[in-house]
Amino acid sequence: MGNKKKVVYVIMEGKTETVSLFKLIQSLFKEQKDLIVSKITIDRDITASYRKESEPDQIISNQVKKQINIDKIKKSDIDRIIQITDLDGCFIEPRYVEKNRSSAKIVYSREKIMVQNPESQIGMMNKKARMLNVLSHLNSLLGKPYHIYYLSLNFEDVSLKSPKSKASKKVIKASRLKSKTSLDDLRCFFADNDDVFINMSYEQSWEKVEKGLNSLQRLSNIHLLFNK
Repeated sequence: MGNKKKVVYVIMEGKTETVSLFKLIQSLFKEQKDLIVSKITIDRDITASYRKESEPDQIISNQVKKQINIDKIKKSDIDRIIQITDLDGCFIEPRYVEKNRSSAKIVYSREKIMVQNPESQIGMMNKKARMLNVLSHLNSLLGKPYHIYYLSLNFEDVSLKSPKSKASKKVIKASRLKSKTSLDDLRCFFADNDDVFINMSYEQSWEKVEKGLNSLQRLSNIHLLFNK
């Protein structure tokens, strides 16, 4: 990467979001010739798999530092940092997590989560909620502007209305979405959210999704990124 251009780092968890959303985000900056948009792909749910003693901002900072070394750039070359995350219902109360006695699979609905080991699931959700609560209140990371945007489930669950489909099918669907790079396309994908979030700020969108069962609904605040 040349030092003449600033880098916009986009942190994404999992293969699906990388395929389906990165090109949309790239299109935001296509007119800004002085910027390069580069993705940092994390192959696990980093917001739920961290150690309790670790600070959330330090965990994400370390991921960015690793990428800086790989890209052979300086911290001063970074313009901003954007993160995309799934919520997976992490803000709901434990009473809405029930034991799935008929299958080992985790099942999400708009009213509850059914899982083989509710205690383990609740523990993971609490860790994720704690981390996201910290990250959503950050304005900067490594001295650079930082914002984290969410999907209540994941991009295909929100846009295609197919909660928790098989990974291979999700990637195929995501690939079909790569050509949709306009703001109008994005508004269409997230039409369900317009009445909820259209007049909300970034901070208000996080406050909203943390209430009740909202983190289980088909919601996202990613359109706020496209409105910047």
